[in-house]
Amino acid sequence: MTSFTWINKQVLIVFYLCLGCSVFAQQNVKLPDILPPSPAAFAMTRYGGINLGMQTGTALYNLPIYTLSSRKLKIPVSLSYSSNGVKVDEIGSRSGISWSIVSGGAITRTVYDQPDELSTRLIPPSSFAHTTELYNFLDQAVNTDLNGTDTSPDIFSFNFNGYSGQFILNGSQAVQLTKTNLKIEFNATRQADFGGRFRITTPEGVVYYFAGGANSTESSYNSAIGENCGKTHTIAIDNAWYLTKVADPSGDNIILEYAALQPYSYPASVSQSQTKSVVGPQHCPNSSTGGTITIDDTNCENLITTNSVYLTKITASSGNYLTFSYTGRQDLTYDQLVSAVNVFQYGNATAIKTFGFSYIYGSGTTFQNQYSAGNAQLKFRPFLTTVTETAPSTAEQHLFSFEYNNIAGLPPRLSYAQDDYGYFNGANNLGLIPKPVLAYQQFFPDAQADRSPNFTYAQYGLLTKIKYPTGGYDSIAYKAPTYTVTELPDPVSQSLYVSGVGADLSTAVTTNSSPVTMTSGQTTTLNSSYTFNGPSGEEDFHAQVYVYLINTITGQTVYTGFLNSSNRQLHDIVTLEAGKTYILRCVSYGQYSLGSANLSYYTQGSVPVVKNKTAAGVIVDFVRTYDPVQKISSFKKYYYSKLSDLTTSSGSVVATPTYMSDYSIAVSCQPQDSQNPVIDCGTIFQFKSMSSNSMNNLYAYSQHHINFQYIVESSGLNFENGGIEHIYTVEPNTPGEVVMGNDILTSPLSNRGVGKSGLETFTNTFIKKGSVFQSVKTVKMTYKDDSRLSELFYGYSVRKRYQLLCASTTPPTESQFSPFDVKKNYIYSRWIYPDTVITTTFASSGSNSFAETEITQYGNTIHLLPTQKTIVKSNGKNILTTFKYPADFATTAPYDQMYNTLHIWSPVLSNKNTSLTPRQALRPFCNLLKQITRFGMETIL
Repeated sequence: MTSFTWINKQVLIVFYLCLGCSVFAQQNVKLPDILPPSPAAFAMTRYGGINLGMQTGTALYNLPIYTLSSRKLKIPVSLSYSSNGVKVDEIGSRSGISWSIVSGGAITRTVYDQPDELSTRLIPPSSFAHTTELYNFLDQAVNTDLNGTDTSPDIFSFNFNGYSGQFILNGSQAVQLTKTNLKIEFNATRQADFGGRFRITTPEGVVYYFAGGANSTESSYNSAIGENCGKTHTIAIDNAWYLTKVADPSGDNIILEYAALQPYSYPASVSQSQTKSVVGPQHCPNSSTGGTITIDDTNCENLITTNSVYLTKITASSGNYLTFSYTGRQDLTYDQLVSAVNVFQYGNATAIKTFGFSYIYGSGTTFQNQYSAGNAQLKFRPFLTTVTETAPSTAEQHLFSFEYNNIAGLPPRLSYAQDDYGYFNGANNLGLIPKPVLAYQQFFPDAQADRSPNFTYAQYGLLTKIKYPTGGYDSIAYKAPTYTVTELPDPVSQSLYVSGVGADLSTAVTTNSSPVTMTSGQTTTLNSSYTFNGPSGEEDFHAQVYVYLINTITGQTVYTGFLNSSNRQLHDIVTLEAGKTYILRCVSYGQYSLGSANLSYYTQGSVPVVKNKTAAGVIVDFVRTYDPVQKISSFKKYYYSKLSDLTTSSGSVVATPTYMSDYSIAVSCQPQDSQNPVIDCGTIFQFKSMSSNSMNNLYAYSQHHINFQYIVESSGLNFENGGIEHIYTVEPNTPGEVVMGNDILTSPLSNRGVGKSGLETFTNTFIKKGSVFQSVKTVKMTYKDDSRLSELFYGYSVRKRYQLLCASTTPPTESQFSPFDVKKNYIYSRWIYPDTVITTTFASSGSNSFAETEITQYGNTIHLLPTQKTIVKSNGKNILTTFKYPADFATTAPYDQMYNTLHIWSPVLSNKNTSLTPRQALRPFCNLLKQITRFGMETIL
């Protein structure tokens, strides 16, 4: 196993001088540094490496448009629909909301911090002992703009001609996160004869070149409107490379051409933060005026400026070609929508076939905020409504049409009416920051956003019907996803109250509340008041009230408050310990002196309970297919549960957004004058910060936040024609490991699920007899995580919470390490393949079964292809087949050229250990001869 390291730098630097006055420190809460590709490019590679479909309940549909062919090569053009709901800040691709036109391919990346190829990787010391070496590493990590170091690996995604996946760059080497036998090369030095910026070679030796022609690379940079809005890239960074050429070893090729759009900017997201003290007002201890230290809130509009390109022509070596026409769009003034795909034959100036696209716009007029009020483009969303196939040789038209759910009801982009994952929830929010847990709500009174999911609104804008040229149609019904969790009961707000009235001038009247035991540790408020109810003019200094909060277990007085005519109300913060019992005591002096106190707290049960929760987004409930010939409808319904328990969801949420984190600043509390310069390191003040960036909902939490382990598809609404039960693996990505200081909520997740999650492990085809489900056939699949090619990379998120006001020393002191937080995330690269498949067929009675086992071995880590396959029949007979590939003869001609030069890994020899006729025995050598003849190489038989 191999290990590598990246660093993610996050800096929080705020310091002000407290000169006996109030301090309003500027907020600089670090939000994720994400620079995404353009909307069109992102749509093409959105799900690279992600398994979608039944396991996520995603609505998927593919409409083939046309396949351009040459002698050996094909480029299919199609429309692909995929959605679990329209996200509020989602921007439609060049074929509309939730659609993508698949025509060639692209490699895209999301930049995290600095571009990998333009920066230097930092490697931390072997341990995190507080040494000079570690301090130098931390200091360099947070000063990225000064030394050009990279903080986190960029994630590259590719999608072309049926291949998709993700990779990272380790230096100039591309490392696939899920290993395949694709050969991915990065042209780090921009060699002219390389053919592009990237090239990917398939096992058949077909080479795909990316960014090898004019206008085939996209770049972008980000900016923000607001104060302290996080990192921006001031120069355009390449983040999309389009397919420009496909070449076969025989010399056949297909060329793709592009044109550039005028650079344009668009609002991408909103980020907000609030930072508050949760221990009451904080100030310098020696401040003569008691100046309070506060942190400003932030409200930022994040902008992306993109240098975007668009596909204009695809030409095959045969001379046949496709052209793409475009029309303007209302949501992005300087971008376009595809209006037609035109098919031309060699030598014919007139298109032999045209596929026309038409659109309608949804216009959001409700749930507006200050952003959409000043930018009309945010209100529009394009939806594909028809695809029409026409040909000049015939008057016949083939029309596909699409219907959607209430597109006019969607809000404008950047609206605050979104749930935790960015889906529309119909909430009239004034911001994005949701209510914190009950214990902190009093400190964040402006954090009132409702970020809970709402299925009624989440389904707006979804595809509901597809009409076909034949007159038939498919209609799609959706439902809210649910998942089951076991957790503590929700906290319940409580209050402890006491009051008492004095008797005379000198006698104290003491009143105690009932005792209460804290189920959880918490910081809360204690409100006290004094009221004089006697005749006017008789109130004097004898009328007074004392309020005490007492820990009855230790006898300690936790809080004392004094009230009289000069101090009639108190509002103080107190800290309560879990498991401790408290009482409030009110001691009143004076016949008419009324004292009262109210302690707010919450209780929470300690016994976990099972809860069914509604998740964000939507999932497919059933699909109705209408046959216009037979005039009947058929149904396919989906249950996201076990066949044995169709009412309990098997869903699990992969990642949950978190809004609250710790925040610190250093303030000099030493009086300042010309004779007394600052020499202290500052007093550290602790705060809680809540932040939200809606860009996370598009890129960090894409549309696969919930996975289902069990799915049952019913043929008919109630298994009238049987059904199939599916079981998938669920391996979620997880937060990284805190190795120093506090947690960093915005750090990348460890990709523990890469290659493992979403694998189908079992299918059960069954029929329903009465109330019993009877199996017809089962298929069990096991997978091997082959460690021979496993690689593990480490990323480090480094954050400096505050800047000490004194100079650094060598060796560093402990106080110099205290501002730093470090979190380590794991980046796995795995080779996973199915090694055993057991197929069992049952007799009609269900009592007898016949099993066949297929065991596959992969003996060569160079070509990653099966080298041996064993089939074990139910009668005990075994069939063993072995395979040989050019890489197995890498030093022998002609295979050396096939493997080393042409990257051809097709099998050249296969052999079964059964009784063979002479003709059968010679067949592998005949296949070999064909391969050799194909390349004009000398026969070595």
